[in-house]
Amino acid sequence: LFQGGKGEGGGKKKKKKKNNLRFLGANLSNSDDIDGLPPFTAGTAFVLEAVLIYLDPVAGTRLLSRLAATPNATLIFADRLPGLRGVDEGDVRRVLADAGWTLATYLPKPGLARHMGVATTL
Repeated sequence: LFQGGKGEGGGKKKKKKKNNLRFLGANLSNSDDIDGLPPFTAGTAFVLEAVLIYLDPVAGTRLLSRLAATPNATLIFADRLPGLRGVDEGDVRRVLADAGWTLATYLPKPGLARHMGVATTL
């Protein structure tokens, strides 16, 4: 499904080919059963690791809201959520819900990026 890369031996390089993503997508989305899995549905995963720490709370909230506007989205985060200093799960749920997310898993940790978890769009 994926092609390309450097050749082996003799210092010769093969011409790099593009990944055949159209083929991959067609095969996944047109199959009713791939090893017993349900049909493929595309989604978007956003990873925020120590990004929100550096934004003011208003900008951080706007970023979370813009990301939540993406259909079928997942947010994976290890960061400090806007406006929160503590690690209370209820506060984390509220901040994420206000931005359009539903908290799926949460694990607080020490340090600046104290909020760690996964959220999905409402």
